[in-house]
Amino acid sequence: TFEDEFNSPVAPATLYKALVTDADNVIPKALDSFKSVVNVEGNGGPGTIKKITFLEDGETKFVLHKIESIDEANLGYSYSVVGGAALPDTAEKITFDSKLVA
Repeated sequence: TFEDEFNSPVAPATLYKALVTDADNVIPKALDSFKSVVNVEGNGGPGTIKKITFLEDGETKFVLHKIESIDEANLGYSYSVVGGAALPDTAEKITFDSKLVA
C-alpha cells in the first residue's frame, strides 16, 4: 500500500470534473502521449472497463482500467488496472483510490 498527497491551486470540484467526469475527453487533449480513452464494456459507471491507449518510447501500448466506484458527493473515485502494459505478470490487478478534499 502506498499513500500520496498532492496540493493543487485548483478547487477540488473543478479538478474532480476534469480528472473523473470529463477525463475521457480531457486527458488525450492535455497529454500528447495519451491517444484515446474508450469504454470497452459498460456505460461509464462502476464495473465499466476502459481501454486507454498511449505512446511509450515510440510504441503504442494500452492499459485496461475497471471503475470500482464513483462517489461524486464526496469527490471519490476508485479504479483498478486489470490488463495491458501497466499490469505486471505477477499481479491480478492494481487498485487506485482517490479522494479530493479542500
